[in-house]
Amino acid sequence: PSLKIKLLSAVAGLNRGLAASQEDLDRADAAARQLEAAAPAPVDLAKDLDKLQGRWRLVYSSAFSSRTLGGSRPGPPTGRLLPITLGQVFQRIDVVSQDFDNIVELELGAPWPLPPVEATATLAHKFEITGETPLDSARFFLA
Repeated sequence: PSLKIKLLSAVAGLNRGLAASQEDLDRADAAARQLEAAAPAPVDLAKDLDKLQGRWRLVYSSAFSSRTLGGSRPGPPTGRLLPITLGQVFQRIDVVSQDFDNIVELELGAPWPLPPVEATATLAHKFEITGETPLDSARFFLA
């Protein structure tokens, strides 16, 4: 439990990684590695796929440190150029149908006096397990 608290403390206030400095990224990565090292064994998705079932809220992703909503892939920049505010980010995983959806809540600025527009974007995927893959390959922390 103390390693989980250490990790959550390391990423608290970083706006899922958008506000992370290099020092913050290093601290979060070190805390994640300590937690992973304390696990009795890696998760074997071939046997324990049901552990992924559900809707997961993204707490932190090192991909957001690039300051774009696309992470390491092209995406709109955050900040003053575009009036986009990132809301909650979720992943919905259904192991029976093999659906994997990324769900992002956005607030799009509008010219005064119009109110901002709230939108939810869903990117739907299918997945399959092709072999033993460590869960840390994506480097996200989900809660």
